[in-house]
Amino acid sequence: MNMYFYQKSLSKLPLPALDKTCQKLMNWSKFMLSESEIELTRDAINHFQSAGGVGPILQNHLRDLSQDPKLNNWLEPFWSESYLCNPSPLPTDSNVTFVIDKNHQIKYLSLPEFLTSLIITLFEFNNLILTESLDIDYQKKQPLCMSQYKTLFSTTRIPGKIKDFHLTEANSPHVIIIHQGHYYRLNVLDKNKNILNYTALRQNIMAILNTPKTINKLAIGALTTLPRRKWAHLRSHLINVSPRNEKNLHQIESALGVFIIDEKQFKNDSLMFKNIFCGDSYNRWYDKSLQFILNEAGDFGINYEHSGVDGTTLGHLVAYLYQNMRTFETSSNAMQETPVEEITFTLNDLLTSAIKEATTLSQEAYKNLAFEVLPFTEFGKEHIKTLGVSPDSFVQIGIQLAQYKVFQNVFNAYESVMTKQFLGGRTETMRPFTEESLAFVKNPTLEGLRAASLKHVERINECKNGQGIERHLFALKKSHETLFPLKPLPKIFSSPGYTAITANYFSTSTSSSFGMRYAGYGPLIKDGFAVRYLVYKDRLHFVLSCQKHRADSLILLKASLAKSLKEMAALTVE
Repeated sequence: MNMYFYQKSLSKLPLPALDKTCQKLMNWSKFMLSESEIELTRDAINHFQSAGGVGPILQNHLRDLSQDPKLNNWLEPFWSESYLCNPSPLPTDSNVTFVIDKNHQIKYLSLPEFLTSLIITLFEFNNLILTESLDIDYQKKQPLCMSQYKTLFSTTRIPGKIKDFHLTEANSPHVIIIHQGHYYRLNVLDKNKNILNYTALRQNIMAILNTPKTINKLAIGALTTLPRRKWAHLRSHLINVSPRNEKNLHQIESALGVFIIDEKQFKNDSLMFKNIFCGDSYNRWYDKSLQFILNEAGDFGINYEHSGVDGTTLGHLVAYLYQNMRTFETSSNAMQETPVEEITFTLNDLLTSAIKEATTLSQEAYKNLAFEVLPFTEFGKEHIKTLGVSPDSFVQIGIQLAQYKVFQNVFNAYESVMTKQFLGGRTETMRPFTEESLAFVKNPTLEGLRAASLKHVERINECKNGQGIERHLFALKKSHETLFPLKPLPKIFSSPGYTAITANYFSTSTSSSFGMRYAGYGPLIKDGFAVRYLVYKDRLHFVLSCQKHRADSLILLKASLAKSLKEMAALTVE
């Protein structure tokens, strides 16, 4: 079946009613507010949605977008710009990292053998996309939108002066290997678009790894760690310095993916994860949709640029790699290895200085982040289900109980919910902090846990079905900025309720655990935390992060989380 078979029959993302979104904003936030704050919020909401307010005008604008045949949905232009207009550096502020498990066939392969198997398997996966024969994604029996696969491979986020954009060359025949700050082009497809002989590919990879070299700490990949507008200026300058620079940039930006060989080994998984997330900038290219990062110790991860794809799409790729990576027979009549082509750039004083500055800034950003992984092996979703609660709810409420033990408070959290059952769907923000969850953490009982879980599931379903509030409010706000650029924003967007409900002290999410060992990212705000988790049948894996000044709290939170999960699992009916 064609991978886009259901695409035309997918529903468009529904546009929530203005009054319902306003009512939910009040209901979801009021338990976090004082009486005076409730009144201020209620007044702002009432004025916004009244006949004399601007809310109905903005809602009509979104309704027009929802009926535009050129758009997949009304949110699409706003959500794309939320990424592509964001000037923040990618490594710590946007990109996401997965650490991948290896199946039994490839677990003990040497690095060149593993990398060759990985590259061949990725080209096989990409061929399924190009021939439109990839298995369709489903959530239970519901087919999901497959459009994100078009920018999974051979895609780079190009920095722009005002807004970034994507470059995609779907039929790319090559990959880039980065080793010790040196960039190499490896051709994988022959002139007939067939994958080259395994032995020849492995020989060429070995030639790259064995080429005598010193670490190049003036590698231009460091520039991809800079704020986007500065990198856009420097990229234009790099192209103007030499025509060869533009050609070589294009080789990297059009490649199927970037494959990074790291030299370092790490004493624990927390440091290993942190390195894959934001390691040595000379050995990275953060603009690429996919960076595959590996080392001699056997660590293997993906660092992906988030603007074009979400975790569920990456989850399909990870599952495919886990199921299909394999050993290959060495051919006795192998092709002669081809000369290894190193990609180099002509630099001037400005570029040299900029690379040094970018390296320093990225090192500071690395030092400013703390990561802790928690492989919790006491139980997994099978035991959680015996308590009569949703596994996702259990984990989210456990995160809140852990906070309460450490901080004597629970902070608002961001939980990402997939909306790919709609055409062009991405995600909605769900807020797991509720009156019911607060009641539970203050008085942990099984009955309270079940009540909090029911509320959590109810809210998840609202968001999953396109009836959340944050993407709607976000689009209304952006519409006002577009339609009335000289007027101040309506007071609803500075109201105590809106401020409380959109605060991201904790950023959380999950994804399919199949083939995955860890997944995570950095905190969204200076004093905040990020917690990404994977739910297996018999265990739970967490990646927790924060900025350095809260590292002590992160360690306490990690210990508290493990303790809280065990206490919750031991609850019985009183």
